[in-house]
Amino acid sequence: MSNEDTPKVSVVMPVYNGESYLCEAIESVLGQTFENFEFLIINDGSTDSSEEIIRSYPDERIQLIQQCNRGLVESLNRGLQSARGTYIARMDADDISEPSRLEQEIKLFLSHPSLSVVGTSIKRIDPGGRFLKVDYYLANDAEIRQEMLLHNPFAHGSVMMRRDFALQAGGYRSEYWPAEDYDLWRRMAGFGELANILEPLYLYRENSNGTTSLHLSRQMDMTTRISNELLASPAPLRDLPLRQCLRLYDEQPRPVREVVQSRVISNYFRILMAYGVRGRLLLAMMRFARLTMTSGKAGLHSVLKKIHR
Repeated sequence: MSNEDTPKVSVVMPVYNGESYLCEAIESVLGQTFENFEFLIINDGSTDSSEEIIRSYPDERIQLIQQCNRGLVESLNRGLQSARGTYIARMDADDISEPSRLEQEIKLFLSHPSLSVVGTSIKRIDPGGRFLKVDYYLANDAEIRQEMLLHNPFAHGSVMMRRDFALQAGGYRSEYWPAEDYDLWRRMAGFGELANILEPLYLYRENSNGTTSLHLSRQMDMTTRISNELLASPAPLRDLPLRQCLRLYDEQPRPVREVVQSRVISNYFRILMAYGVRGRLLLAMMRFARLTMTSGKAGLHSVLKKIHR
């Protein structure tokens, strides 16, 4: 196949018995303003009408991959291996992508070639598609790396990533399921910078049958394990001065600015506490000094009140 026929983006969406919301998910991808993509749908041994629904769409960009039930991690890795695009865009079969999602993510990659992973903020919706709330994710590399020490800094379904970096990092690892994405991001962070688009371009459905709901306890355990491994790492944290991190959000609308700036400071404090608990006192003291200089006494008191609410 010539380079002209090679898609820029490969959308990877595993499906297992996803008939309830599959049409909405597929149509949200096919309706993207950016059109140079292939749509890899991995049918992971579904026993409902998922296959029939997928085949009902004649769009030539859809590539149906059939397999016996192997689970999410193997399905994702098969998608990575089968993809032809320079970039991989994730999609979950019960969620919805806003029409400009791929366009905005690819623009960010093209304007910042050093990027490895890009996600977006999300709108949470209930099973019926009704809006619940917006979750804003930190946008810039320095704050994302800081947050990564504590928990997953990306909404998995919203992510676009460099395929070559994902493969070089080793893809998804089943031992960290169902936090396999968090584990992948920490490894891909070694290949390039990280970013989120503050605008919520992905609708995440609160689904009682989703992986997060069904396996919440194990996901929390895996998240804690990854966080502990990162905090114990001798590698220094690459972060900007706290005041500079906060200034990056100064031009955002007030509600967004207050949420993300509070989150930056809260993460900073929680990390210094985590370092203190682990006996890394010099790191903890340095971060506390920076926090105090940035916030001042009154500001620091306000931060502590917000954290302990």
